[in-house]
Amino acid sequence: MRVLSVVVFSASTLDLRGLGWERGGPYRFIREALLAAFPGVVVRRGCWSSGAVFSHQEQGGRRVSILLRRPVMCRFLPVGGDAAVISPVYWELGLEDAAAITRTGFRAVVYDLQGFLRVDSGRVEAARYPGVAIAAYLASAVDGLHRLLFKASIEDLGDPIAAHSFLEAGPGPAVVTMGPYGLCLSAGGRCYHCEPAIGDPRLPSTGAGDVFSGIVAALLAQGVGVVEAVCKAVGLTENFLLKRAGRRAVSAAPRLRELPGCGGCLPVLASALRS
Repeated sequence: MRVLSVVVFSASTLDLRGLGWERGGPYRFIREALLAAFPGVVVRRGCWSSGAVFSHQEQGGRRVSILLRRPVMCRFLPVGGDAAVISPVYWELGLEDAAAITRTGFRAVVYDLQGFLRVDSGRVEAARYPGVAIAAYLASAVDGLHRLLFKASIEDLGDPIAAHSFLEAGPGPAVVTMGPYGLCLSAGGRCYHCEPAIGDPRLPSTGAGDVFSGIVAALLAQGVGVVEAVCKAVGLTENFLLKRAGRRAVSAAPRLRELPGCGGCLPVLASALRS
């Protein structure tokens, strides 16, 4: 059986939660999840950075992140593979670098725009409205790569209107993740809502977005269609989080429904942001 190779372009993180420090970042969570889900997969770092340091605090039931140290710009490593996940944590990749990565022969690329959409105003916040422009720039530089997906969370985008614009006006398949509410997907001129089987808001979700990005990149590289890959990744991500929490995995598939338009996602986007 052919070995699947996934390359992650991102800085590592050191996260202060309460009184304890944890090492994190997309590479760590993606590698852990893919080794569990895809036997024989190889996960490599695509760039090196000194990493970012964050302090995460709970305020009014919501997580607030403070950037204590910015990551240095990535130094790229001579690696290639089947799929790439481009997932900066705070601008350690430039947009030109990100666009160039997709031209190096990967069969599938997932852009997690989180680090391109963050600004530091004393705490890390969403830059709100440039999501469509960033995705359009990256897509124009890709030169026709078919297996390309843009991903952002509702928190990354800042509000439901920005998320709706990202879905409706994006230059390619786009996903907005919403934690226990699942995600909304725009692909091929159609919009979908995919909900996890349980959707438990009490489930610890650290790294969930990274896990999803890695899984969907691996599925796309294997030739799975974008709608099937995205919704299957929702289920695999939920089961990864359940197992990590010491709970039993579920066999039920995520619930997928096609919407009459991306406007059909506005109510659930608003609910996700309020939760």
